[in-house]
Amino acid sequence: MEVTVIGGGIIGLFSSYYLNKEGVKVKILDYRPIGNASSHAAGLIEPYRIEVINTSHMVAKLIDYMKRGAISIKSIDFPWLSKLIKIINKPLPNSLWEKMVQMATFSLREYKRLSEEVKGIEYHEEGLIEVHVTEEGLERAIKEYKKSRLSPRFEVVEVKGFSGGIKFLDTTHVSTEIFIEEMRKELGKIEVIYGKATMVSNRIFIGNKELKSDKFLITAGTGSREFGIPVTSFKGYGIRVKTRNNFKVPYVFSDYGVALVPFSKWSKVTYGFDMTSGKRQSSVPLSICSKVVGGLEEIDFNSGERPCTPDGFPVLEVRDNIVIATGNCRLGWTFGPAMGRIASDLILGRKPIGEEFSSSRFHISS
Repeated sequence: MEVTVIGGGIIGLFSSYYLNKEGVKVKILDYRPIGNASSHAAGLIEPYRIEVINTSHMVAKLIDYMKRGAISIKSIDFPWLSKLIKIINKPLPNSLWEKMVQMATFSLREYKRLSEEVKGIEYHEEGLIEVHVTEEGLERAIKEYKKSRLSPRFEVVEVKGFSGGIKFLDTTHVSTEIFIEEMRKELGKIEVIYGKATMVSNRIFIGNKELKSDKFLITAGTGSREFGIPVTSFKGYGIRVKTRNNFKVPYVFSDYGVALVPFSKWSKVTYGFDMTSGKRQSSVPLSICSKVVGGLEEIDFNSGERPCTPDGFPVLEVRDNIVIATGNCRLGWTFGPAMGRIASDLILGRKPIGEEFSSSRFHISS
């Protein structure tokens, strides 16, 4: 069997990895270098976190981010927004939550396995500290996590200069740049095609040329819009830095949507939930991170686009000889292994997927 994977981000990489292990001939199609669209991320693997976009709470959080200068929204995807409005605060089925928990658990185990089997992957298990500016925000977060369906293990800790923090014990992190490099080595001499794909009546084209393959797997992130998937782009930014003080545990500044993650050769500042294009929009993230590490020096800057569905949950579906796997928003790395495993199983016809993940859930009549 020959499979063409459209999209070389983290889900495309994991899908290709699993299919390659099964002896499937895999080609990857992307218009950028493999992994480029995902390397900006923090590399946090957060099994306790599922970001539900279609809630008033998330809308309020984005407004707070804007007020604090951490993000900007200069353009709006109105077709996507209209779908969000129609499902705002609509509860999601329990079966969907249960499957997401299973996926998060699988991903957590898989990163650990890969770190033991693949030399060179930088993988850490020190947990994560979620920092809060106000006592009110800290207390509200503690209450929410105590009643969360995901049952996170955590403890409350002090953070100098802030009201406090919540340390999550099961969070891990990987260096995205190094992980992508090692995964590409694992894929060996897999064929890579550069270009942009379009779909007409379930036929895949690059320009006017039709691509031929036994099956296609679409993991194209925000590019999945070309295939009728209702995802919008939220920009994310990643800055590699050198810090004045050494630290081992990642920080996430909840009131700003900013992460500060340590690695052996550099640390990383990530942020952004911008509905806009272009370069970085704010200097706030670096100044916030400096408060806990005593200053930092920028090495380089990168950015990417997070594919978000109107409810924040992924799309996994089969259309004849095409499988679609996308839409994990800010949690692409957390769910990457599970999405890749499910997508490869769907390609191989092993397991059906529930309707909960179908994009048909967004086909809402006015």
